[in-house]
Amino acid sequence: MITENKQELLEKVKILNLEGNYNEVINILTDSVLEAFSSYELYAEVTESMSKSNKKNYQIYAIKSLEISKNVKANFHLGCYFIEKENFEKAKKTFEEGLEIDPKNPLSYHGLGNYFVRKIDLESAKDCYKKALNLDPNFSNSYIGLAVVYQLDNDFQKSEELYLKALKINSKSSANYFNLAYLNFQQKKYKHSKRNYQRFIELESDKRKDRYYNIAIEKLEELNKILASEDYKIIKEIVAKIKKTLEYTDECVTHFTSISVTKLLIFEDSRFRLSEGAYLNDTSEGIELFSFLNYQSPFGRKENPVDEIFVQKPFIGSFVSENKHNDLTMWRMYGKEGKDEARGCALTMKVDKLREKIQKELGTTNLEENEPEIKFYKVAYWKDNKFIIPDEKILGTKIKNLNKYCLELKNAIEEFSKKDEEIKIQIDIEELLFEIAFLFKGIEYQYEHEIRLVQKGMGFDKIVDKNFIIPRVYIELTEVSESIKKITLGPKVERADEWASAFHYELKNKEIEAEIHISRQPFK
Repeated sequence: MITENKQELLEKVKILNLEGNYNEVINILTDSVLEAFSSYELYAEVTESMSKSNKKNYQIYAIKSLEISKNVKANFHLGCYFIEKENFEKAKKTFEEGLEIDPKNPLSYHGLGNYFVRKIDLESAKDCYKKALNLDPNFSNSYIGLAVVYQLDNDFQKSEELYLKALKINSKSSANYFNLAYLNFQQKKYKHSKRNYQRFIELESDKRKDRYYNIAIEKLEELNKILASEDYKIIKEIVAKIKKTLEYTDECVTHFTSISVTKLLIFEDSRFRLSEGAYLNDTSEGIELFSFLNYQSPFGRKENPVDEIFVQKPFIGSFVSENKHNDLTMWRMYGKEGKDEARGCALTMKVDKLREKIQKELGTTNLEENEPEIKFYKVAYWKDNKFIIPDEKILGTKIKNLNKYCLELKNAIEEFSKKDEEIKIQIDIEELLFEIAFLFKGIEYQYEHEIRLVQKGMGFDKIVDKNFIIPRVYIELTEVSESIKKITLGPKVERADEWASAFHYELKNKEIEAEIHISRQPFK
């Protein structure tokens, strides 16, 4: 039953939106209420609420609002919808139409700024955000947009200034606290980072199942570890340098798997899984690094301990570079169907597309583009008393830096081991080492040139599959069809032409252009 007139209702929902009470607006502005008033402004307000609370189909309400009367708010959210759907040219056109509706409304320039950020045109993004702020110096969202641009440009001091300016205007912006907390973490201002994550959590206390909330909780736990132990902080920073050195930057990766798994991924849009490190087939995983560090770990001990505390490990995905998509050894070792060698598939995927898709699944955007990190790393191999990286010069800068950082890590671990730290800190340190332990192997594996996706699981549900005799633990990343560049069928796949045809047309029906290869390697 409607008790307010249109203007009273409009003022009420505007205030609720400003306060971030989006679900309340959605509950008030039901379809029957909207139809009764047929107000473009009410449709625009519910569009904003649905957009901000990640509800599906909010574009329907934006379109309805615009059909009643052209207005910038509905136009802006429609442009944001097109950005989400990666229809960038349509997004740009929509924001430009917003400027024609009202050239003095900052929303349209802000939308264009968001568009240019997604297109990695940072200078154009800066220009648009500044134009929005010239129109309204108190438009906090454009200060945040500018802060993001400077953050992406590694100008952390300027970025921090802008986040703080936005908070002066709107001290209840939870997203701003989240972004500032991550920036502070990048700056190694750990106390500031902790305080801002705590503020975010306080403001979002009613969203305990929200991914941002869960990420903030996990980051807060990590910050508590850093602030509790100087050793942890030092070792964490060295681990970060090692990861940076091993970071894989090529455009594509290839994953060998069975044809039955490929069928699930392509035809049923099953999500790509990463298993927890304990489930890797090779029991020697991690030994090489721990042996170098002379660190007593569950994977590094030569003698079984009487008692051992379980230490959780990251989730691991194994890949190779694109040029090994039809490699005989890979077919023999990994391209299997069951135990039958060379009857599987090699999926070559575009890294950026895969990363974008995962970030979208997590609900994160360019504002937190590395939170959580979705990065691939090269595996290093122990040879001639040093770690080498395939395809890198033995005396090259990367290999020199890698071994320098590994030595720094060894010294830091030795210093830590001299102290009689409590069990919890020892476990924290060991979990930290496991972030890189799976990136080091013996020289006998050098032929693989392996690449790995190492994920702590932050923001993902940890799934325990009880259908196995020993239940398996994994996380699900995302559907991979959109990232597929090519599928290579193994040399012993039966009726390969038929499989190739099915994969080709299934992807084509999804408007995905991908090459389908059939291996003709002389496999025996």
